[in-house]
Amino acid sequence: MSLPMSNAEYVYNHLRSKIISGDLPPREKVVIREWCRKLSVSNGPVIEALRRLEQEGLIVSRPNVGSEVVEWTSKDVVHAYMTRRSIDSLAARLFVDYATDEQREELRQLNERFHHAILNEGPTEWRETDTGYHMFVTSTVMPLPICRTMETIYAISLMYRNTFPGIFRPTPDPGLHDELTILLTGNDAEAAGNAAYHHTKELTVLAEEGIIQEADIPPFMRVKKADTI
Repeated sequence: MSLPMSNAEYVYNHLRSKIISGDLPPREKVVIREWCRKLSVSNGPVIEALRRLEQEGLIVSRPNVGSEVVEWTSKDVVHAYMTRRSIDSLAARLFVDYATDEQREELRQLNERFHHAILNEGPTEWRETDTGYHMFVTSTVMPLPICRTMETIYAISLMYRNTFPGIFRPTPDPGLHDELTILLTGNDAEAAGNAAYHHTKELTVLAEEGIIQEADIPPFMRVKKADTI
């Protein structure tokens, strides 16, 4: 039986979802009294939610200005993607070496959930299952601070992409994670790490799509490869 959600948790989830979806765009002011009225809560839960969002890097608070949604730059997103690839690769290697049989089976089930979401649900659902798949690998073998960093990186990526609604992003193949799942549940840690690293779309492809600026990509990252997302 799940515990009831606190007002602070409710406000946090609500505002975080609004920010990531783009409903609260970059530089949008987040006025405490307005959200108290909209969500029918007191000041305390909104203040606590804003504190958590600021810790995640999604909100910035300035004296005499108040709180507003962070505006991420192209360079910020480049750094986030580079960090994600490095952590994903290390987490994959550790998962192969240390995951239990039960955890390996849970990863296979998460891959099946992704299949189902792609075939039967919408973009919101399959993106959530995609993030959940990768976060499961990370959270299985990485300490909590690293997991929180990865949660923020996924939020940054989604938030930034949602500022480009005109860009066509096709639905992934249902089998997107199939090969990666086989490697993660196998015995070759190096192969799993390499696959996890190259699972994230190359920065040069993001530049071609107009999502980031080519000039913000470090020279050693400018080699285009036929990767996934």
